Amino acid sequence: MDIYSAGMPSNTLSTVSSLLAKLRKERQHHVDSIAEIDAVFGRFGASPPGPAPAGRGKGRGSRGKGRGAPGMMRVQGVKEALAAALSDSPQSPSELQQKVSKKLGVKVNIATQLNMLKKEKRAKSVGRGQWVRAGS
Repeated sequence: MDIYSAGMPSNTLSTVSSLLAKLRKERQHHVDSIAEIDAVFGRFGASPPGPAPAGRGKGRGSRGKGRGAPGMMRVQGVKEALAAALSDSPQSPSELQQKVSKKLGVKVNIATQLNMLKKEKRAKSVGRGQWVRAGS
């Protein structure tokens, strides 16, 4: 027997152990739920009310490696929206970013997607940082 169970009956010790295990599981569920709620707030560019939860981090969610610009998040459909926003008249990256952000309803970064479209020959860079649809 160890020093912690010296004066306790074994059924009390097992009851306490099972209660602690249940509480740990329930606590983790709450931590995961809060992380999910925070992710939804972040997805819409809002911050959750009140202070950030104390604890050991964000739970079991995706742990990013710090990629991308601060405050940015991954958004589906950026490349296709960017391809649709390209036209035959030259546009600056900031104009394209505004169009894509407005269409998707969230602020996005398009630099990587512009270069991907260039490699796929769907976009081309013209003088002074302007971009047009390829084939024009």
